[in-house]
Amino acid sequence: MIEKILEVSQYTPQEAVIIGDGQPDIEVALRMGIKSIAVSYGYEPIEKLMALGAHHRIDQISELPTALKTLFP
Repeated sequence: MIEKILEVSQYTPQEAVIIGDGQPDIEVALRMGIKSIAVSYGYEPIEKLMALGAHHRIDQISELPTALKTLFP
């Protein structure tokens, strides 16, 4: 599914980001070479998501623009 989204949108994995609140989100991002942002207000504890290798974390949606600027300077 994500491969198809990248293909249709003509983005590479290096240009994409997955924002997630669960282990599958972070694992898919890592497996595909996509940067990930973990949210602390979702399904799984933020500590678990960061330990899995999420590239960044946010605690509220208003932090998303800053997180994106950090990941894609």
